Amino acid sequence: VLSLLLHHRMHCEDPALEGRLILASIFECTYEAMSRIDLLRPDCPLREAGLVVLDDAEENPENLLGARFTLSDQSLDCFRQEITGKPTDEARGPGHHDPYESNGEFLVDLRVIHNLYQLRSARVFATDRWGRLHNATFQPDRDLNQRIRRCWERVRDRLGSTPDSGKFPGVRLMREYNLREKEMVCVIHLLFKELYEGNAYADVADLLRLISRTEGELIQNRRFLMDYSCLIKRELISVEPFLDGRTLTGEAYLNDWVVNYLFGSSAAEENIQDDERIDWHMYLAELDDTQGFFHDLGAN
Repeated sequence: VLSLLLHHRMHCEDPALEGRLILASIFECTYEAMSRIDLLRPDCPLREAGLVVLDDAEENPENLLGARFTLSDQSLDCFRQEITGKPTDEARGPGHHDPYESNGEFLVDLRVIHNLYQLRSARVFATDRWGRLHNATFQPDRDLNQRIRRCWERVRDRLGSTPDSGKFPGVRLMREYNLREKEMVCVIHLLFKELYEGNAYADVADLLRLISRTEGELIQNRRFLMDYSCLIKRELISVEPFLDGRTLTGEAYLNDWVVNYLFGSSAAEENIQDDERIDWHMYLAELDDTQGFFHDLGAN
């Protein structure tokens, strides 16, 4: 299957093949082809490992013969590295990935993962699926979920190979505020939206769809952007609701200190170090009243 899809990707403008064509090219008779349709199922080794993926979001994936499959970028990279004799990160195994050279490189890696979240969101919450007349069991994001999981594993391995990764502002923000992956994706979305588009705002509903794998999870994930959530309560994100008390109706944006901290403080902020800035903000966020502040001031 891998050889067939590699040849097709290298020689054809359309890199995808229908399941029936894949099986017909490998097996001589219809009986053999139908008996080995398991080669294309979601739980087969090729798809579990992310080597073969669905070309697009099929609304009827149970029909594996009609579904279109293609070689993943990961597979193509493995073939290319095999030819050149240079092992890939995956071949070197966990903990042997190239270390990060900077906080910026780490943030860009998170941006790439975020893009996979966006692609998944577009598939899961497509307009035609929202208007469907039955509760389909198909999960169009199945392959993307695996790719997202592998990307997070790769990021963690690269951080483990980076001696001073704990000093990266992005890493320190995640650790100090105990941010989960979904919460960090929301931060990255707002961070790069402002950088790329010059627009600091994003609909809260868009953020919820971004981090949700299913419509059921969409309901559960409301907790990540409610008033009591870590992102809002700890003042990483602010929300301007269109209706009072209805956070999910509004627009979200990163507070200035988060943007400055992740991208690096400006020269106008003079001698205040990044680590001191986040320590100070965390102290203020946990302070209950002014009496405690003046007590600490007197003690120092």
